[in-house]
Amino acid sequence: MSNESESELAELKLRLHHLQDESDIHRLIDQYGAALDEKRWDDWEATFAEDVVTDYPWGHNEGRAGMGKKAGDLLIEFPVTEHLSGNVLIDIDGDKAKSRRNVWIICVRDDDEPGVHFTEGGVYTCEHVRTPRGWKFSYIRLDIKWTVNGAPL
Repeated sequence: MSNESESELAELKLRLHHLQDESDIHRLIDQYGAALDEKRWDDWEATFAEDVVTDYPWGHNEGRAGMGKKAGDLLIEFPVTEHLSGNVLIDIDGDKAKSRRNVWIICVRDDDEPGVHFTEGGVYTCEHVRTPRGWKFSYIRLDIKWTVNGAPL
C-alpha cells in the first residue's frame, strides 16, 4: 500500500470515529428525553457521569446520585410529558464534547382541558465525557426562554 493510500485510510478512520462519536452523543440526548417522558428515572439518571454538574431552573446539583428521584418529584403532577430537541450542535474534542440544542417541553396534568397544558421552551448547553460505559453528560444547563400556562419548572 502506498503512503498516500495509508494516509487516506487513516483519514477515513478518523472521520468514521468522529461520526460514531457524534451519533452516540445524539443517541444520549434522545435517551435523556425518552427516559424523562417514560418516567424511567434510573435510566435518566444513568445518562449522567458520576460527577455531573447540573444547572436547571429548579436548582443546581453536583453528582448524579438522587437526580432521578428529584426529577420524579418535580414532574409528579404531570403524568404526560414530551421533551422535543432540535437544532442540535455537537463539538467533539477527543474524549470530551460540547453540545447545544433547543428544547420544547410539553407537560400535561390529568385535569388539563384539551389543548390547555403547560409548555416551555429553551436551550440546553451541555458538556459530555467519554466513559467506559459510553458518552455521558458531565454538565447540563437549561435556560428556559418562554412558557405558556405557568412558570418555568
